[in-house]
Amino acid sequence: MFSKISFILLSICLCGLLQATPISDFAKNVESSVENLLGIHCMVDSVLNLEDAADEFTYQISKSCGADAVKNLATELADTKALMKLTTKVIDTNDDENICDNSAFDEDLDSDKEPSSYCAAQLKNQMANLLTSFKTTKNDVTKGLNQSYSNVACVKMAMSNFKYFLNSFPQRIETCAQLAADV
Repeated sequence: MFSKISFILLSICLCGLLQATPISDFAKNVESSVENLLGIHCMVDSVLNLEDAADEFTYQISKSCGADAVKNLATELADTKALMKLTTKVIDTNDDENICDNSAFDEDLDSDKEPSSYCAAQLKNQMANLLTSFKTTKNDVTKGLNQSYSNVACVKMAMSNFKYFLNSFPQRIETCAQLAADV
């Protein structure tokens, strides 16, 4: 069953309401998102979805597209692996009982609660690191779409799906900032 947050984020994607959110607004949107636990939960949920998309891309290239694709996409796969390490850090920071202890978030009870300043600072730092890796990954995947490959349909589909999700990630964080502000 979808939570309200997942439903809102999914609706944005499915309805085609995505408008490019400038990357320059990313830090501001993270800052707004960490003002309460609803914003944090939404942001971490978006990071988890990014991790899932990265994992799916890696799986598709390595298992479905063949050895040539793995060899030709070494840069993109390395970027994706680095990105997933950072998404895991964000998720772990949220769940760690000594930092945010937000793994048992209850939307009805916890949404308007403020995180500790330590939790907010740690998440902002992790998201800044994630942004750097995100930019590199997105840039390399975009460039990679213009290359030729032996298993072109498989590679192009995997890369296009991943790029679509990469393009939507900043908008998802903006939505989290808006949700946090509305609490």
